[in-house]
Amino acid sequence: MNESLLPLPGSQPHATPACMVLVDLVGSTLMAQTLNLGSYMALMQEFVQVMILTLEARGGQVLQHQGDEIGRAHV
Repeated sequence: MNESLLPLPGSQPHATPACMVLVDLVGSTLMAQTLNLGSYMALMQEFVQVMILTLEARGGQVLQHQGDEIGRAHV
């Protein structure tokens, strides 16, 4: 084991395959500055909903999202 890494707490009985995907909406900062708040919020809600549905339709599980960033794990 690499001495620079701390050991994980508890036992690890089996490994679970996972994949982490980060998605970023390019230009969202500029859109936030130029669109009115209602339009920007509607756009972001639709973006997040489309991304979550797309990932779930392909067997993924969304564990976290923040702003226009989507994190995903696939098991």
